[in-house]
Amino acid sequence: MKRSIIYLLVILMGVFLLSGCLTKEKVDEENGDENSQVVSYSIADIKAEIKDNYVKGTAGWDTADPDVVPLKNVKDVIVVYDASNYGYIYGVTSDGTGIYFKVDKTLDIEMNDTFDATGRPYYVERDKDNGYFEYRFTLAQNDSDVSTSIKGTIPWDKADHLTMNNLPGMDNLGNLVIFEGKYLGKDGYGHFVFDLNDDGNADITVVKYSSMPANLETGNLYEVKGVVGYNYGFKIYVGDSSFVTAK
Repeated sequence: MKRSIIYLLVILMGVFLLSGCLTKEKVDEENGDENSQVVSYSIADIKAEIKDNYVKGTAGWDTADPDVVPLKNVKDVIVVYDASNYGYIYGVTSDGTGIYFKVDKTLDIEMNDTFDATGRPYYVERDKDNGYFEYRFTLAQNDSDVSTSIKGTIPWDKADHLTMNNLPGMDNLGNLVIFEGKYLGKDGYGHFVFDLNDDGNADITVVKYSSMPANLETGNLYEVKGVVGYNYGFKIYVGDSSFVTAK
């Protein structure tokens, strides 16, 4: 009788252990590793999600809080403005849609690099009264990951063409843009200003940190390619002097 009880206990223990292992395997299979569950999103989708959380005022979305904002993956992003030495770049995908990427200053990346990355979206409020905020994506947190591949071709054919009816703003923030304008010189802060409709007034400002040609001539007409950013107002960021041509 005593031996039968011992046998029964051994069998029950075996069933218990086996059940525990199967349960753990099932949970592991369902949950998986966090990074393995990171889903790839288009930059357009990520910007829409940022806007939604800005409007709602969702806590944590203004800081990319890891406890609130899930990891996201973006693919085939082309660097169109490299300020990685200062902790940021602008990158776009094949549809011309782009975003500000916060990066570690030691990241080895440069103009025209194509990269895949895992990070978290967030926003930075710029002008509360007008509802202006900057779409951002951080690659500078501990669980971020960036891998570069071959040089990419910037899809200028997908760029927004700026006119007096389509000036830089929230609708094209982060995106590729092209405009033609008469160069008026520099403003009091050192930014480059351009007149779109030949009325002598500054309509578009190119941020002073841009890689502009050294031989710009006041009064001449130029075609300028860049990306829309925000620096005390909406400005164009030009990543290479070759993006500016005389007309």
